[in-house]
Amino acid sequence: MKATLNPQQAKLQASYAHPGTLYASCYDAEAARLYGAGSDAAIYSVDLSAEKSEAEKKWTHHENYISSLVQCDGMLVSGAYDRQLVRTNIESGEKL
Repeated sequence: MKATLNPQQAKLQASYAHPGTLYASCYDAEAARLYGAGSDAAIYSVDLSAEKSEAEKKWTHHENYISSLVQCDGMLVSGAYDRQLVRTNIESGEKL
């Protein structure tokens, strides 16, 4: 049987403020963290395991808006309108 999503049954679990427009997000299931980025060229992190959490600005390694994010092997890879792919070490925040 194919699973279907009924939007009328969806419930908002949390809401986080982000300055500007959010273009990209990715979820790190192992760390229970959500990463988001967009028009202000910064990457934000939300700790989903915290009782009450807020979006924390983490890194600004791009010069223009970020349009894609992917997390793998302890790195966050971001692509932006500045035509750069940036690998960032999630633990240290160091641009690799």
